[in-house]
Amino acid sequence: MDEIQKCTIRLKHWIDHNLDHLKGYEEVARTLENEGVAAPAEQIRIGIKLIEDANAAFGNALSELPEQTEHTHEHDHGHSHDHD
Repeated sequence: MDEIQKCTIRLKHWIDHNLDHLKGYEEVARTLENEGVAAPAEQIRIGIKLIEDANAAFGNALSELPEQTEHTHEHDHGHSHDHD
């Protein structure tokens, strides 16, 4: 696997990982709003927008990379994520 393929894999992983987190961020913002705490919820939504913008930039980077052959074998990225 060459370096561009490695970067492609990492970018895709980051996008997917960010999307997973966005669901939780939105849930927290909604909960805070329901509890009458709007200001922190708004700050979270500002953060959500920044992450969405980052994902768009990562997607743009992916689209500008040279075409790669399909990546078919699995990887253990050596880390896991536990979320409450």
